[in-house]
Amino acid sequence: MQGLATLLQDDDRGTLNVRTGTVHYGIGGTAQALWSIVELVGVGRDGYKSELKVMNVADLLRETVLLFQSYNMGNHLQMMSALQNSFMSESAFAQFLGKSRMYQFLPQKVKKSLPQMLMTDTQIGLVARAYYNDENFAPQQGAKEISMWNVYNLLTGANKSSYIDNFLDRSHNASLLADGLNRALYGENEYSWFIQQSL
Repeated sequence: MQGLATLLQDDDRGTLNVRTGTVHYGIGGTAQALWSIVELVGVGRDGYKSELKVMNVADLLRETVLLFQSYNMGNHLQMMSALQNSFMSESAFAQFLGKSRMYQFLPQKVKKSLPQMLMTDTQIGLVARAYYNDENFAPQQGAKEISMWNVYNLLTGANKSSYIDNFLDRSHNASLLADGLNRALYGENEYSWFIQQSL
């Protein structure tokens, strides 16, 4: 963090408003350095913040250090490892895609009782296409299941079509969705609506 502190000491005038990858700062020379920091801020899974507002560079440094300190690498690696060792059937994946398309049109009362899902219909379509065509993350030909690691990568791959102002929020949401679906496969209820067969 010593290098980060030195980097930020060149000027502390102006007002910073950092929101999901957008930087508004009155000092032109410092804007590029701040942009590099903002890119780093968005990667923290456990410490993710969609909005960070500060009044000067010293506040930015303090908040950035707190954000980095809140990141728990052990939890993140454990979640990613669990995705590699877990599989979703083709029918459960199809159920997830269908429920994801329905999610946007649910009555508000029902929608509020479910976890937030930020992917658009177009992005869900991209996930479906990638299930069959992605060279790296589609299931092997003839396979009747897909690893949750591959589901995670299909979701984050579809998120690449997001505009910059939504990218970090949707990327974080895709991670939560993949983790939640994985837990639903083992009986947890929070994300189970997305893969439950209707009776």
